[in-house]
Amino acid sequence: LGFDTLKIREAKYDDAEMVKQILNIFKLIVTIVLIITLFFITYFIIRIIYKSRNSYYTTLRTLGSTKKVCINILMKELICHATIAYTIFLIFIYLVCKDVIKFNYFKELANYIGLTEYVFVYLILILLSILMSFRYGRKIFKDSIIKTYGERI
Repeated sequence: LGFDTLKIREAKYDDAEMVKQILNIFKLIVTIVLIITLFFITYFIIRIIYKSRNSYYTTLRTLGSTKKVCINILMKELICHATIAYTIFLIFIYLVCKDVIKFNYFKELANYIGLTEYVFVYLILILLSILMSFRYGRKIFKDSIIKTYGERI
């Protein structure tokens, strides 16, 4: 009738491609969870740092500093801290990958995450720093000086 049949013994099923797709989906999910976790940890650490520096920025405000100047100082300070911390993290990961520091768990994680993910995480840190400095700068000028000075950790 013109049909070509495929014999069962000649049929092949490629499991490797399906496993590869499942691993890629799993990698994406793990990366998203790590980024969300990093976001919340970073957010809370930044809030604690800002609360500890409340009197410093309030003093700048009392001395006549503008909102724009305070936000610029906040932004530069936070971007500098984020860059230094991320650089130290990258040096640590590099040393783990080169077996200078023996830490198998981090070595597996470092091999699991690619260069694009590292760059993406850094960009998220910088974006978070910028957004937090704008938010905190507005908060400093929203509250009265006496109220801001009265807040302690």
